[in-house]
Amino acid sequence: MRGRLIFLLCGALTIVGIGVAVLGAEALDTGSSHTAAAAAGTPTTTLPVRPARRIVWGVTKAPVRHRVHPSFSMVPKAGILIDLNTGEVMWTSRADWRRPIASLTKLMTALISTSRPRMNREIGISSSAANISGSVVGGLGVGSRISVRDLLKGMLIVSGNDAATALAQGIGPGERNFVRQMNRRAKAMHLKCTHYVSPVGLSESDQSCARDLAFQARALLANRDLRNIVHTVWTRMPIGNGRTRGLYNRNPLMRSHYPGITGIKTGHTNPAGYCLVASAKRGNRRLLAVVLGEEENGREMAQLLNAGFAALKR
Repeated sequence: MRGRLIFLLCGALTIVGIGVAVLGAEALDTGSSHTAAAAAGTPTTTLPVRPARRIVWGVTKAPVRHRVHPSFSMVPKAGILIDLNTGEVMWTSRADWRRPIASLTKLMTALISTSRPRMNREIGISSSAANISGSVVGGLGVGSRISVRDLLKGMLIVSGNDAATALAQGIGPGERNFVRQMNRRAKAMHLKCTHYVSPVGLSESDQSCARDLAFQARALLANRDLRNIVHTVWTRMPIGNGRTRGLYNRNPLMRSHYPGITGIKTGHTNPAGYCLVASAKRGNRRLLAVVLGEEENGREMAQLLNAGFAALKR
C-alpha cells in the first residue's frame, strides 16, 4: 500500500513538471518567434522617421507659404527678408550684389569696437575725428575723453562719423589698423561680398551686399549692449568739457514708431542711395530686413516687414 502511494505521488510530480516545462517552452518560443520575425524583416506598425530639414541661416529659402512678393511703390536696388527665429529667407532681390553701403559700414565698426575694449573705456578725441565731414554728433571736444559706450551711441543712433572715427583711432590703434580688423572679421564671418577702406562708409569703396549685411546685423543684435543702443529713440551723450548732446534716432521706422520695430541702422550717400537695415518683433515672430537704394522715409522697408508678418500668420 505504501509503495503504491509513493508511485502515485511520483507520477503526479512528473505531470506537474512536464506542464511547467511546456509553459516555459511556450513562453520562450513566444519571445523567440518575435525575435525571428524582427530578424526576418516582418513589417511593423512603426512609422518611418523623416530626417530634420537642414537650414543654413540666411541662405535656406522659407516654405512657400512664408515667402513674400511685396508690391513696392519704388523698387529697391537690392534687399533681403529673413525670419530671425528660423534663419529662413522669405524674400530676396539681388541679395548677393556688391554695392556701396554708406554708413551701414558702421555695423562692422560697432562689432569691432565691442570685441575687445570694455564699454566704459575712454577714448581720446582727436582734431581729425572732431572735424570730420558728413553726418556727425557734432561738438566733440578735442582732447576730451569719451567712453566707448557713448561713442557707440553717437555712431549708431545718429550715424556720427566723428564718433566712428574716434573709435577707430582709439581702438585700432589708428584707422588703418582698425580697417584691417574690419576686413579680417568679414573674412572670419565668411562674408562673400564685403570689403572696407574706412570705418565710416563715406567712400564708394566701402562695399557689401544685402545678405552679408543681414549676417552683420544678426551679430550686432546678439550683443546686448549694441541691441539696446539701436533700439533707442532718443537719449543724451556727453561730448566733452561737461557738455552733452541730444541724440534722436535717424531710423525712419524708429521715428514713426513702426509697430514692433527694434532697430537698427541707416545709411546714405549719393552712390549708395538710402539704405536701411531693420529688425522688428510682433509676439513671438521676429524679422530682419535689409533694403538698399530705397526712399528716405523707409516706406519700402515698412511694406516689406508688413508682408513678412502677414506671411508668418499663414
